[in-house]
Amino acid sequence: MKLAVNSVLFRFWRPYLLFAGALLILADLNASQPPVGVKKGAIWNEKGQVYVLDQKGQRAVWYKDGTRRASGGLSSKGRDGLWHFYYPNGKIEAKGVYQDGSRNGAWEWYADNAVLSSRGSYKQNSKEGLWEFYYPDQKIKMAGLYQSGRRIGTWKNYYPDGQLFYQGDYNADEPHGNWTYYYKNGQLLQKGQMSKGVRVGSWQICVQPGGPCQTEQNRNPAAPRLSHMQKESPISKSLRSTRDPAALLEGMDAGGVPDQTPHGLKNNNPWDR
Repeated sequence: MKLAVNSVLFRFWRPYLLFAGALLILADLNASQPPVGVKKGAIWNEKGQVYVLDQKGQRAVWYKDGTRRASGGLSSKGRDGLWHFYYPNGKIEAKGVYQDGSRNGAWEWYADNAVLSSRGSYKQNSKEGLWEFYYPDQKIKMAGLYQSGRRIGTWKNYYPDGQLFYQGDYNADEPHGNWTYYYKNGQLLQKGQMSKGVRVGSWQICVQPGGPCQTEQNRNPAAPRLSHMQKESPISKSLRSTRDPAALLEGMDAGGVPDQTPHGLKNNNPWDR
């Protein structure tokens, strides 16, 4: 009697069990299938959370949702030739040249709306030569020279309207030499000497465009004080507290030197196998 009851129950539930099993199989197949946009043969890289396909000396990489992440050539030593990198929204993030696994040659970086933000060259993974940085409207923001990844020579920083904000000399990535700042109308804000990143000697400082101006002698690395400046003045606060001229008047500055490195460019990145 018990066996008969079980047989009847099995016949009753059998279609539902088969349907549930089919759903599980389909779910497993879908989970193992790459999303639309990913080419056949691509392998899921769990560590990098991307799909990777190496084929005929080329590599293609996709985000988890199937949006392309990067593409470029390969050699026995790693990335080789022109590479492109993309944001999750599909817009270009960076493009540049590799040689035997190292960044060598011209590179360009873009904001996530595909507007150029900086460009320059690399030599053995280090910035080399002239680099330029841009505002969203493509006006020059900052420009200067690199040597082995360190700033050297005269760097210039510009206001959004194109007027020069400051120019100063670098030595081995430290402010060293003549530094001059300007108000937006082009008149002098301050000028003086830097030595290994700190102010030295006499600095001429103008409280407002056209003066009054005053010369202050630096007896310590701190920024010079001006006795006649109002304590609540934002400029006076900056002058009294700032050592690095590149950080002076932060609200007026265009910002520091960007050093963008798209995910996947760094050494030993998670999707290099």
